[in-house]
Amino acid sequence: MTRPWQGPRLLLAVVGALVALSCQSKRRTFILVYEVPVSDPVVVTTMEFLTEDFNKKNEDLYNFRIVRVLKAVKRLTDHLEYQVNLEMRRTTCLKSELTNCSFQEGKLYKISGHPSSSGLCDKRVHPQAPPSMEKSSKSSKLDLLVEKIMKSVKRVIDDYSKLSLVTVRD
Repeated sequence: MTRPWQGPRLLLAVVGALVALSCQSKRRTFILVYEVPVSDPVVVTTMEFLTEDFNKKNEDLYNFRIVRVLKAVKRLTDHLEYQVNLEMRRTTCLKSELTNCSFQEGKLYKISGHPSSSGLCDKRVHPQAPPSMEKSSKSSKLDLLVEKIMKSVKRVIDDYSKLSLVTVRD
């Protein structure tokens, strides 16, 4: 037979577990981190995206191009992330030109007013999951788990309230 003080203790334990679970979901723990080869198709696509995005957002008159990739790292947490360390340099092409141009050298390189005409970059990219994957994301799994736990708690409370109505006489 369940004693009257055991019901609230169980409820308190379940609520504590829910709070701990929700706090844990906000922390970023790295599940998997490893270096990927630069020739990997995803890394190549990522570098093309980074170059286009950098040139769009940069206010310089000239395009920039990647000189070399120092390192590419794949990180898996609650999402997929690629971190690419690379070196970029200004080219002789204006923003309106889309051809592959040579890097600025000599006189043209020196008179450009941009202070960082060459430099190292550290960029992170978060690829989007396909729509079918988004439905089974970690947050939705957590919501389903919380929903199941809440149903169980409700059942325990209902059972407890039924037990407390029944009195046993010795």
